[in-house]
Amino acid sequence: MNNADIKVLFGTTAPQVYPQQPFADVTVDFFDAWSKAIRQDKQAKLYPDIIAFAFWIRKANLEKMKGKNGILHTRIGRGMVFHIAPSNVAINFAYTFAFGLLTGNANIVRVSSKHFLQTEIVCRILKEVVVRDSFHWVEERNGIVQYGRKQEEWSQKFSGICNMRIIWGGDRTVQEIRKYPLMPRSNEITFADRYSFAILSAEAVLDLPAQEKRRLAEGFYNDTYLMDQNACSSPHLVCWLGQETAVQKAKDLFWEAVYEVSKKYDLANMKVSEKYTLVCEYAAKSKVSAIKNYENYLYVAELKDLPKDISDMRGKYGLFFEYAIHGIPEVLKRVTAKVQTCAVFGIREGEVAEMLLEYPAQGIDRIVPIGRTLDMDIVWDGHDLIRELSRCISYGK
Repeated sequence: MNNADIKVLFGTTAPQVYPQQPFADVTVDFFDAWSKAIRQDKQAKLYPDIIAFAFWIRKANLEKMKGKNGILHTRIGRGMVFHIAPSNVAINFAYTFAFGLLTGNANIVRVSSKHFLQTEIVCRILKEVVVRDSFHWVEERNGIVQYGRKQEEWSQKFSGICNMRIIWGGDRTVQEIRKYPLMPRSNEITFADRYSFAILSAEAVLDLPAQEKRRLAEGFYNDTYLMDQNACSSPHLVCWLGQETAVQKAKDLFWEAVYEVSKKYDLANMKVSEKYTLVCEYAAKSKVSAIKNYENYLYVAELKDLPKDISDMRGKYGLFFEYAIHGIPEVLKRVTAKVQTCAVFGIREGEVAEMLLEYPAQGIDRIVPIGRTLDMDIVWDGHDLIRELSRCISYGK
C-alpha cells in the first residue's frame, strides 16, 4: 500500500481515537467557528449547499438537536468511524463527518474521486479554522481522504480498524465495500439507493395566493433541481389528492409555477439530451398516458396507473411523473423498502404517519413538507445516528 496512492485533504490517515460524549462543548464550539468561517468566505457564498451546511452546524442548531435527543451524559463515542461518501451529492461528505464528530468519534472520511469545488472549499476553510482557532485536536483525530477504485486496499485497511462503518452510495457500492471485513465488535450503517415522492392536495394548491404559489414552486425546485434529482430525498413522483376538476386546475397552476422558477436552472446540453432519451424510454414502455413539456426545463409525464413499485419511476434534470389518487393509502400500498421520503403539501405529516401504521409499509422513513426534503437531520433513513454511533454506559440499579 503506497502513501502516494492516497490524497489527504485534511488531517491524517491514522487518527488518534479519544471517544467523547455526544455534542461535547468543545465539539460544538469547533463547529460554530467553522460555520462562521464558511458564512464569511466569499467563495463559499457562491454555493447554496455549502451555506446550508454552514447553517446546519451553527451552535444554535446543534444545541437544538442536542435538546431534542434527551439525556446524553451516559453515552460516549464508539471509537473510530470510517465513512464512504457518495459521488452524487458534493456536500454529503461534510455532513457525514459532522455526524461522526458530533457523536464523539474519531473519523476517516473517504470523499469521491470525482472533482467537486465544494470539497476543496470546505476543506480549505476547515484547515484555516483549525490553525487560526487552535482546534488542533480536530486535525489529530480525523482525516478526510481521497483515492480511486484502483486503491481500494485503503478501504480494506480502514474497514479493518474502524469501530463503525458508514457507506453512502448505490447498492453496488455497498456490496463492494462489504467485501472488506470489520472487527468482530464493529457495526455498519448503509445508506444505499433510495427513492422519494410527494403528495399534494389539489384544493390546498388552488387556495394559495399567487405569492405563496411561487414559494411552493421554489421549495419544490430546491428539493429537486438543486441536486439534479440525484439526492435520495428528491421527489420523482407527484401524487395529486382531490376531486378531478380541482386536480386538473391545480396541476396546471403548479407546473406552470415550477417552470417559471426552473428557468434559472443550469440546463447543459447533456442534461437536455439525457432527459429526452429517458422520456422516450418511458413512453416506449407504455407507462405514461401523456407527456407535457415546458420547453426543455420541465417534463411532466402522467402515469397510466401506479406501478407495483413506485420507485421504478425515476426522473432526472427536471423530469417528473404524476398521478391522481383517490386516497393516501392508494400510494402507500405501492411503497417498498427503497422509498425514503414522502414530501407533502396541504396534508398533515402526522396523517400520513398514522396511515403508515395502519397500512404497514417497508419504506418511508421521513415525512416532510415540500421544500424541506434536503434538510439533513441526526435521524436519517430511519437511523438514529446519535445512538448508533455512540455506546451507552449503564450503571447503578
